[in-house]
Amino acid sequence: MLARTQHALEVGSPISNLCGSRSTQRSATSRARQRDRERERERVGMKNFVGVLCLILFCSVASAEGQNVESRVIDLAMNRLVKVKSISNYDPGFGTENEFYKLSQEFLKTHHSSDFRRMVNQRNPIVRAMGLLCLTQTNRDESLFVLLSHWNDAEEIYLHQGCIVSRLTVGEFVQRLFLNAHFLDPST
Repeated sequence: MLARTQHALEVGSPISNLCGSRSTQRSATSRARQRDRERERERVGMKNFVGVLCLILFCSVASAEGQNVESRVIDLAMNRLVKVKSISNYDPGFGTENEFYKLSQEFLKTHHSSDFRRMVNQRNPIVRAMGLLCLTQTNRDESLFVLLSHWNDAEEIYLHQGCIVSRLTVGEFVQRLFLNAHFLDPST
């Protein structure tokens, strides 16, 4: 009979299950608790990670939107400037507009010298002339080298001074700016 009991315990009879059930249940319960704690840590870590990503995304979108507002203002003024066909002074004259002069006053109020330096390197001669004019009127010392670099610019532009229209090169416009930065507006 003793041999049968030992054999039953070795084979895995219900008696052997009863003998080890408490320790097995305790270890299974502790393993389950440990797994639950690890899952909870992972959830909390994931929530923090998602929160940080949302914060970064919000900040980058907000800063990009702020930059976009300023660039729209620049683009609108630049779009109007690209449509201008000639340089003009304060006096519109008969049947002409002084859009270049009006835009120069707007650019001087709303833009920085770094914008004017970028304009000086544009292909459009009217945009280059606007950049040279505004840079000269905002910072005379800084504009000296820029003016000298465009001294021989051979691109032709038209200058409206009241009813008189004259053709000159960007280099000649630079030479006039060199002598008087406000030659388009004698009141200043």
